[in-house]
Amino acid sequence: MKTSTILFALFLLRFVSGKLNITLLHTTDVHGWIYGHDHQNYDADFGDVYNFIRHGTGLSDATPTQGEFIFDIAKKIPYDGLCIGNHELGSATCVDLIADNFAPYWQGKFISGNVKHTDATKKLTDDYFNISLPNEQGRIVVLGFLYNLGSAAANVKLTKVADTLALPYITEALNDESTDPTQKIRLVVALCHISTGNAEVEQIRQKVRSLLPKTPLILLTGHSHRFITKKSWDPEDKYSYAMESSYYMNKVGRISVIVEDDQNTDPIFSNAFLDGSKSALYKAAGFTTAGKKGDITWATEIGTEITTAIQDKYSELQLSQELGTAPKQFYRSPSPEQVTNCHSLHNFLVDRMMPYDGPYSQYTTTESETAQKGSNRKSKNDSNAESDIITVAVLGSSTLRYDIYKRKAILNDIYANDPFDDPLQVNEIIDGIDMQKVVGQNVAFNAQHYPEEKDDDDDDDDDGDTDTETQPTDTDPETGEKDADDGDDTDSRYSFSVGVGAILVSVMVSVAFSLIST
Repeated sequence: MKTSTILFALFLLRFVSGKLNITLLHTTDVHGWIYGHDHQNYDADFGDVYNFIRHGTGLSDATPTQGEFIFDIAKKIPYDGLCIGNHELGSATCVDLIADNFAPYWQGKFISGNVKHTDATKKLTDDYFNISLPNEQGRIVVLGFLYNLGSAAANVKLTKVADTLALPYITEALNDESTDPTQKIRLVVALCHISTGNAEVEQIRQKVRSLLPKTPLILLTGHSHRFITKKSWDPEDKYSYAMESSYYMNKVGRISVIVEDDQNTDPIFSNAFLDGSKSALYKAAGFTTAGKKGDITWATEIGTEITTAIQDKYSELQLSQELGTAPKQFYRSPSPEQVTNCHSLHNFLVDRMMPYDGPYSQYTTTESETAQKGSNRKSKNDSNAESDIITVAVLGSSTLRYDIYKRKAILNDIYANDPFDDPLQVNEIIDGIDMQKVVGQNVAFNAQHYPEEKDDDDDDDDDGDTDTETQPTDTDPETGEKDADDGDDTDSRYSFSVGVGAILVSVMVSVAFSLIST
């Protein structure tokens, strides 16, 4: 399992004069980056995540069972719920580890309605759960889904999202007919390890709307490694909002919704993205750059324990072992200028696998020479070459996962860049028709699973969706500090994580309530 998504959401709920103000903080597609980043200013680790919640990476793939250490660390975070992702599902050993050790720990809050264990005696996931709001203010219904994954380990049973939405438990979960005020559904949260623009997300939205036309719905999405928001499926639906918060813990998404008792009053959604850095988390929690907030310090006992455990495991796995030196930075997604200046990581890899001479050179050869295993191959500029045959490298778009930086290259860089155990395969005498079939299958797969987003934000833009968004009047959108009329927060806290899976989607939710008398 390439521990991926930890969809982390922090709920800050307040009930004021018939209103609920709910804020979710959300990360997705962590992929084991619980250590933070060595190269960029995304230096917050999971100890900081814990501190952030309490205050308002080779580590995934180098272990004997991929992801096992991530699971142990995730247990230390006070999640109220989790949803599975795809990378956890590639290894039968990892799947059993989740079913036997990780899922039971969460007591029904590790969810995904369409991913189950083939052994009926093992519970890999639950279908949904409720969060009861204090002071009899109703409940939040939390659903979980994985995208329509094509294949998984032999001990995994996959169901398409559309088929799952037709199951009786969906109607049961979204039944809002009770006259008991404690059972009133105030918000539905769908934890989705699904790209925001995929058809499955729209299927989920439509199903919720068919049963609850005006109940606010937040879809916390993931998998595509982008940070985007979406709320424009249907101009008549003013009650739905989706947010996807980048990857590798380099962003923390924040989404807020103000929910009125009167369902004829539109909910007010707003969002922002925070850098996954200590300084950004300090600021959002109202701390100074020195990690101080009055007499309160940023570090907590448990947060420090988490950070120490991560550092100790990093050392145990020898992830800082130096392997060489990168003479320049190589980019996974280079600009045309960077390609021209030889900064493309894919080109660098191909150049090393297929040098300018040898049996698999990049030079054009004739058909007769191919049979000689590449000896005395001609240059593609040789006018005597006949029946030209070219050696071609075909790499999956997800083969390389990260940039290589100009500096000492360490073992953790290798795991971060290529965490998979995929072999390299050489096929000789492949004609153009065969290549067209392979490329055609790839195009069809990408069109189905990674449709082009029309409402996406650019990966370098921190502003979120540009549709009209109103920040809550009682919270500073940058610092997270509340106005003086907020009242006293209670110690009531809830959290849940969305996604541990091939992409660990852990969604974390922490809830703090204040009841303001009017």
